[in-house]
Amino acid sequence: GVTWFDAKAYCDWARVRLPSEAEWERAARGRERRKYPWGNEEPDPDRANYDQTKLSRASPVGLFPRGCTPEGIADLAGNVWEWVADWYDDAKEYRVLRGGSWSLDSSFLRASVRSRLLPGNGSVYLGFRCAREVFP
Repeated sequence: GVTWFDAKAYCDWARVRLPSEAEWERAARGRERRKYPWGNEEPDPDRANYDQTKLSRASPVGLFPRGCTPEGIADLAGNVWEWVADWYDDAKEYRVLRGGSWSLDSSFLRASVRSRLLPGNGSVYLGFRCAREVFP
């Protein structure tokens, strides 16, 4: 049920940040430009938490290891929509959401899918992940 403001405040507190939309998509699609985080194979209930999984709620991160990216990033498809740092529109009214949700069908699991929401809205379908700079 986290709002964009809640997500941003947590990231600031933890000295990390929300990923940009481009970073989120790069993590989900990889250099190969995969259709789904795990590859190009169609979704199934062993790969992601979506309507066909029948959990009807958010699940713990990592519960679907077959849905991880080859780099090991979990839950980029399904489970909860994820806030990212970017605005969706030029008017700066909506923020971008990525990743789909446990309540939606498999068409929302594609790594290229994006949505929008007012940043002050929160629901059981929303969450976030943090990004940080990686230094050698």
